[in-house]
Amino acid sequence: MSTVRKLNKIFVTNLPWTVNTSELRKYFAEYGKVSLVRVMFDKETGLSRGFGYVSFVSPDSVESVLKRPYHIIEGHHVIIQPTE
Repeated sequence: MSTVRKLNKIFVTNLPWTVNTSELRKYFAEYGKVSLVRVMFDKETGLSRGFGYVSFVSPDSVESVLKRPYHIIEGHHVIIQPTE
């Protein structure tokens, strides 16, 4: 018998360079309780590198995010992928 493990983390890419962790948390909080947000920043410029990670308390939140056909943050169509 196979057990399918549900993921509770997503990879978000194509973020605008102005997005920070609190904005990303606020956006995805509508899908469920967010446990961790990381936006990757360039050490020299301090600007977003255009990608980050969002972890949810429940895997059901990831399913809700993925059911939506697209996500727009600050005018950018961001790309979402489930990840471990």
